Amino acid sequence: GISFLPYLGGERTPNWPHASGSLLGLTFQNMKHFSSNEEHRIGLFYRLAMEGITYLLADSLESMKDACSNKGKVAEGENSKKKGGFNPKRLLVVGGGSKNELWRQMLADVLDLDLCFPLEAESAALGAAFQAGAAVAANECNQVGEDDVSVSVEDFVSKQQIDMEESVVKPTENEGVKQLYQEGLKRYREWSNFLFDSS
Repeated sequence: GISFLPYLGGERTPNWPHASGSLLGLTFQNMKHFSSNEEHRIGLFYRLAMEGITYLLADSLESMKDACSNKGKVAEGENSKKKGGFNPKRLLVVGGGSKNELWRQMLADVLDLDLCFPLEAESAALGAAFQAGAAVAANECNQVGEDDVSVSVEDFVSKQQIDMEESVVKPTENEGVKQLYQEGLKRYREWSNFLFDSS
């Protein structure tokens, strides 16, 4: 298996500013796939790039889950079972890459989540605006003496209307496809940690 590590400008999650993009796992046997016609070769590189970015996003999501779960740990000496945490059932996907049907399905399969797509072209900016709106709402409550009223970002955002595409991309039920992606993710993590994790 060939792996592409998409760290073309270092990486923030994990914090590896020294990381670089890498294409790994090339052998005489799999090089024959790159020596065929140019369109096929470009398609393989394109797919490897999409897979690498998808695995990077899977690692980022896992980091978010871990960070949120650790906050909810029960005190030492008690049952160390985690409570609360971040366990999404679906993701809102934005950006230019989200228009690609192959990448949509790949992302759903690797993350094992339903994917939904906002119609707003600038959804990332809209998310920032929602956060700012929550901060303003909290400040207004405090200014009128409603100290006991708190406005969380989650509550504020959940009350906003976001127009969505009708289509929802669901993870595959094909066990063979799931297994291939899990093997690819494992290989990606092993290579990344071997090359760039200095901890």
